[in-house]
Amino acid sequence: MHWNALSKASEKSGCFGISPKMVMVMKLTCFLMLVGCLQVSAAAFAQKVTITGKQITLKQVFKQIREQTGYNFIYSNKTIREATPVTLDVKDASVQEALNQAFAGQPLSYTIEDKIIIVRPRSVLPVVKVLPAKEITGLVSDSATGQPLAGVTVKVKGSNIGTITDAQGKFSLEVSDRAVLVVSYLGYTPKTISVNGRMTFDISLAATSTGLNQLVVVGYGTQKKSDLTGAIVSVSGKDIAKSPAINVASSLAGQLPGVIINSPTGEPGRDDPSILIRGMSTTGNTSPLVIIDGVERGGLGQLNPNDIASISVLKDASAAIYGAEAANGVILVTTKKGKLDSAPEIDFSYDEGLSQPTRNPIMADSYTFALVSNEINAQQGLSPAYSATDLAKYKAGNDPNYPNTNWYNFIVKNWTPQHRANLAVSGGGKSTTYFLSFGQVYQDGQYKFGTENIKRYNLRANIGVQVTKYLKVGIDLAGRVDNDHYPSTDAPYRSANELNSHIFLYQPNWQPYWPGTKDPQPLRGSENILNWVNDNAGYQTQKVNTFQSTGYINWQ
Repeated sequence: MHWNALSKASEKSGCFGISPKMVMVMKLTCFLMLVGCLQVSAAAFAQKVTITGKQITLKQVFKQIREQTGYNFIYSNKTIREATPVTLDVKDASVQEALNQAFAGQPLSYTIEDKIIIVRPRSVLPVVKVLPAKEITGLVSDSATGQPLAGVTVKVKGSNIGTITDAQGKFSLEVSDRAVLVVSYLGYTPKTISVNGRMTFDISLAATSTGLNQLVVVGYGTQKKSDLTGAIVSVSGKDIAKSPAINVASSLAGQLPGVIINSPTGEPGRDDPSILIRGMSTTGNTSPLVIIDGVERGGLGQLNPNDIASISVLKDASAAIYGAEAANGVILVTTKKGKLDSAPEIDFSYDEGLSQPTRNPIMADSYTFALVSNEINAQQGLSPAYSATDLAKYKAGNDPNYPNTNWYNFIVKNWTPQHRANLAVSGGGKSTTYFLSFGQVYQDGQYKFGTENIKRYNLRANIGVQVTKYLKVGIDLAGRVDNDHYPSTDAPYRSANELNSHIFLYQPNWQPYWPGTKDPQPLRGSENILNWVNDNAGYQTQKVNTFQSTGYINWQ
């Protein structure tokens, strides 16, 4: 077929000619490839890097960035020799943040084009106006270390008059008495200074804050991100609450680097996923240790996401403080507390959603099933299971005695409703804090028949008292009620996984009901899966009441 089409095209446009329609297709293909490349470039820019080292050269920094992200660098050896060694402690930062810190205090600049980083000397701004007669001088230094900064731009506001500092951080410039200087440097907060007749300037710049002062829960305390030396990642409660997943553990998927979440089933109340930190390292238990407010607890997935302040994950040596039980890592959960000297704050939220299976199987129809059955019999030297008349009727699909049942679509819903509501009150006085939260969750089952579902109620309350400047006491209370409804305990396939796999044992040319009725007929021996997913064969209800309390005395 392809040879004939090419032959006809050759007859119209010559032996080696290309038709206008084909040229149009080639242009469209090139355009789509260009758009795809731009999208890949944009996604690559969001990659994270981790670099730690003292007095390392820029070449070493470039090498680590190239190995972690695939970015390439263009620079001359002469240019790079002018750079000074740097000390970096960058954790999961963007490429631009890492470069900003590495180039701080360097007489160099960089630009990023696609996945290529071009390094060049920092150029002096051209002077395009006639300089006034008055000359000023100054020194620019780091406000934290006092070290002079080379390559800082000193510019007259609203003009093109400017210069940069030398290797000793010094500059000189001819300006008028009314001039306003704008001092800026990569990675530092710009500063505006009026000349007002002054001749000398001593200017200090403060490094731009990049969130490194944020506190992270580590073991039995907290640290600033800038002080972290171990492998620790964290996520805020706000980000967790944004997830539509009913199970909190499932909400962590894609939010914590190195943490793998695998949900084997979507059955309400039985959907606790497996959690792996940096992959599987043993054939035994691979579950991480879960610590909630300093106490080892279970039920991470059943927590109310609106009660969570933050979740930190400790990996490798960072988890050693918890001993052998932390061999698979540690998940630290910190719940919300009230704040001192704050008025009562009321928070209400309600989420309504729909869930669906990640992937639905494509089932064979009755005609395909009959064809394959005949082929199997032929391979075994047996007579065909279905005659030519049977095949024709299955293919036509208009005879009720020759049904075509897609058992998966017949049993499983396309969409499953769920909702989550939460009401919280928090606040505090001069020495007392309080927090009270009530949550309700409903999740329907995945089967079209029966009433498989869960209803959960969460309650959390805590109060803290600052007794003295150094002594704080408090108590945390948490309760949960689960009302679950599942298929009968007498069913041979009681879990969602077993029921779902059982669906594939039913042939598409079977009917779920007796012809002309709504009575399920026996198909596999005496059973019919339709009976197991509704309440005809009975059902089971399960009520679980959970209460936890923690008291603490904190001396600091």
